[in-house]
Amino acid sequence: MAGVSGGTFTLDGAHDLAPGDGICFLTPRGVTGTNVNAVEGRRITPNRMEGITPGAEVRRNFDRRFTLAVERSRTRRVIPAKAAAEATAEGLCNGYDAALFGCSAWGTDEVEMQDDFNTLFEDFDAIGVSGKKAACFASGDSSFEHFCGAVDVIEDRLAALGAVIMEEGLKVEGDYAGSRDDVDGWCDRITATLKADMA
Repeated sequence: MAGVSGGTFTLDGAHDLAPGDGICFLTPRGVTGTNVNAVEGRRITPNRMEGITPGAEVRRNFDRRFTLAVERSRTRRVIPAKAAAEATAEGLCNGYDAALFGCSAWGTDEVEMQDDFNTLFEDFDAIGVSGKKAACFASGDSSFEHFCGAVDVIEDRLAALGAVIMEEGLKVEGDYAGSRDDVDGWCDRITATLKADMA
């Protein structure tokens, strides 16, 4: 973020944010977020300015245009998803052939996972993943020493619990918009693996 003025902030580079997108950023008190109300070039008008300071790194956590495109698509794929904050470890993978785990992480001396996932991770022995296929993904910031380090930590734990890692973990710099080919390719490989199992 290059600067802050009144109820707007200016980004220091090219972007594709749009009104309705959700954004988040790291503050001294932790991660906070808001919605984008208006975009004029690199000047962004958010719904709230709380915690927004020059130099803060902005990440998009909701892509409104992508979501609308998916909603308008005639193709429908229904895959159960649970947020870590809403999930309990006991039997989490029961009834499923495969499980995907995603978690952001930070830390310079060691990997620090987000609090809600860490609570789930403490009881991972109970998720019932032995013999099931699994894979991990994360978006992150490569300026941190442990870039997307949660992927490695979760994969190691899943393997120790008897899961079959079906694809090397996906580590993405930033959000989907900047890594579409990597994300789509990873998803295609996961889909092909699962389809082959059903053939």
